[in-house]
Amino acid sequence: MRSVPPLLVLVLATISASPAFTGEPLAGVYALPDGTAKVGAILTVQPDHGLRRVLDVAMTPVGGTAPLARYETELSKELHVIAVSADLRDFVHEHGDKLGSDGHFRVPMTLPHAGPWHVYADGVPQGLGQQVMRFDLVVGASLPNRRSRTLRPPGWRRRTGATPHASIAST
Repeated sequence: MRSVPPLLVLVLATISASPAFTGEPLAGVYALPDGTAKVGAILTVQPDHGLRRVLDVAMTPVGGTAPLARYETELSKELHVIAVSADLRDFVHEHGDKLGSDGHFRVPMTLPHAGPWHVYADGVPQGLGQQVMRFDLVVGASLPNRRSRTLRPPGWRRRTGATPHASIAST
C-alpha cells in the first residue's frame, strides 16, 4: 500500500475545508498589531459566478452570539473588506454598504484569480473602536508557482562591474 505524501494531505485538507467550496462558516482572527479583540467574526463565502463570491461577514461581541447591529462610519463606509492574495501580488477592496437586519454584511467580491487569499474585515462596531479580523481561504484551484517580480524605482539600471558606494556629506 502506497502512502500519501504529508504535503499533499495538507493541501487537500486546506482545499476541502475551504469555505469557498463548502459554504461553512470560518472564524476570524484579530489582525491588529496592538490592542485586544472586542469582537469575534464569522465569514461565510458563497460562490456566485466564476471567481465572484458573496462574502457574508458578521461580528459578535467577545463571549456573545448575536451579531452586532450598529457600526460607526469610517472613511465613509461601515465595513471595509480587503482580500490579498497569499503571494501579496493582488488585492481587492470592497465595502459593506448596508448592514442587513440580521447583523450581517453581504459583500460581493470578484477575485482576479483562484488560489489562497487573506480576507480582512475592517469595521468600527459602535462603542468598541476599530476591529480588524482576518480570514484565510482558498478559492478554486491554486495557481502554479508564478515568477516573482522585483519592484525597482523608475530609471533604475543594473550596472555590471561597478563597485557600489555611498557617501554622506556633513554640514
